[in-house]
Amino acid sequence: MNQSEKKYIHLLWITGVLTVIVKIVMICTYEITECDDLWQFYNCLMISKGAVIYKDFACVTTPLFYYIFSIPLFFVKTYSAMKIMQVFLMIPLVLVLYGLVKKLNLCHSLGIILYGIIAICMALFPMEYNALVTILTIALMYLMCRMGERTPSTKEMVLYGFLSSAMILTKQTTGGMIVVVSFLAWLFCSKKESRTIKAVVSYILTGLLCGGTFLVYLFVTKSFGDFWDNCFSGAKKFSQNSNLSLIFQVQNTFKDVLAVQFAVVLLAILVLVLAIRCKDTKLRLTSWIAFAHTIVIYPIPNMKHMELAIIVLLIPLIAFASRKVDLSSETFVKELNAIFYVMMLATIGYAVFMIPKSLQADKIHTTYVNTAVDPKTVQKTKEIVEYVKNNPDKKIYSIEDVYSYVAFAAEQMPEPYFNIYLQGNLGNHSPIEILKQIEGQENTYVYIYHDKKDMFWQTPSEGRDYIEKNYSLIEQCGKFDIYQVK
Repeated sequence: MNQSEKKYIHLLWITGVLTVIVKIVMICTYEITECDDLWQFYNCLMISKGAVIYKDFACVTTPLFYYIFSIPLFFVKTYSAMKIMQVFLMIPLVLVLYGLVKKLNLCHSLGIILYGIIAICMALFPMEYNALVTILTIALMYLMCRMGERTPSTKEMVLYGFLSSAMILTKQTTGGMIVVVSFLAWLFCSKKESRTIKAVVSYILTGLLCGGTFLVYLFVTKSFGDFWDNCFSGAKKFSQNSNLSLIFQVQNTFKDVLAVQFAVVLLAILVLVLAIRCKDTKLRLTSWIAFAHTIVIYPIPNMKHMELAIIVLLIPLIAFASRKVDLSSETFVKELNAIFYVMMLATIGYAVFMIPKSLQADKIHTTYVNTAVDPKTVQKTKEIVEYVKNNPDKKIYSIEDVYSYVAFAAEQMPEPYFNIYLQGNLGNHSPIEILKQIEGQENTYVYIYHDKKDMFWQTPSEGRDYIEKNYSLIEQCGKFDIYQVK
């Protein structure tokens, strides 16, 4: 190993260690700005309390993410404890990313740049099931690069089967697409000697073992029907939600999102062309997987999901550029290294800047959550949460304000479909059918926004219309109207 190669490896390892440190700083200073964080915490908390996913609380995706992140909650039931799992997932990410960069034989400068961009972006990205699928995708790319040019061992095919199962059990749509495309790509793009009957049988048996184990769990817990209702019937309704366009009003302007969507589509087309025409086996396999991963933007094409799509699409594109462009000149190498160091220093500076900001931020204070929260979110939750706490004799449901409901819902386990009353989380049930489940009970109330414009974009509007027509308005609390259920 020459001096240049040693320096390259050292820089990759330094980058990996720094990104793990950045992740630690970020989870210590992270400010909750949307309901997804508390929603995912709530699901993990319910599992740690012995609840059965789908049966005792609604969830529109397959459950692996929630099982992994519920592990620390069996010991310490706090939001902070769950966030620690993010660090444990960053460690295998930097390791497989290191292996992938080495396997793709990138020039040193572009290898460091690619490694740094992906590792830093994933360190700054809040961990959720789409991020976990992305980590598994990068791991699958590394494994396929190893398998594509030689006969894979039985251990590798078993690992491939486990990775495929993990992806489907994390998110059925994205995971399923990647598994199908990657397997077909391996069959048609890898060298003939690598496609043995033994390898295929090992892969299929491993997948059947994982899938069969999950099915046994569903039947033992008597939750198969609820699982199907949530993950397939509910997911279909979720993707067909007529209020989807409201997401542009919540997070981004329409023009911003449209511009990034165009970039994702353009990069995906380039990667598809690369997958079809490239002669390099490793690059073809990587390209097909990256192209399949683009479905991560479905059914919600928001900025977070598109960022994940772009991160993965960059891998084959930069690998292709490394093969076609002469980057050996000393001046160019120095310029790329300078860009890399500036990028790393800026990231570390941003993380350090977040520490005093986090200490001064407003916080949610409940039994389980004590963390920084966006001031707008605090303002949304403050009045109604206080109202609920000051009226313990009233059973109060929320069907619109996800922020405030999740803020205090973790204090008790509510009925399955009221943990979050959203389009897609209702499974095969209609919004009105769910509301009728609580009718006839004494001292029962629901609250909705006074102004319909404030309603959450995933809220089924027919539920609100039914409440206004059939229940009695008793008082107003801040931005909310409180109705008594008849």
